[in-house]
Amino acid sequence: MPGFFKSPKDGGRNLRTVGLLGVIPLMIGVAPLIGYLIGNWLDGKFGTGPYLMVVFIALGFGAAVKETVKIIKEANRENEDK
Repeated sequence: MPGFFKSPKDGGRNLRTVGLLGVIPLMIGVAPLIGYLIGNWLDGKFGTGPYLMVVFIALGFGAAVKETVKIIKEANRENEDK
């Protein structure tokens, strides 16, 4: 199988872009989940009802959106460098 193990012509940029963009759905799901867990724990500790849980879920979504924008900008920058 000659040529099977040769590096791609683009130096792996396409694979890196797919990897960068592939992490977005995971991040959008995991960040609010972590916010839920932290908020739920704090609500139990301080007896504040669902308020801290809602705040931390919103913070999780905000962090996910911020990181998604950052990743998309990075992917676009790599595609422009080709």
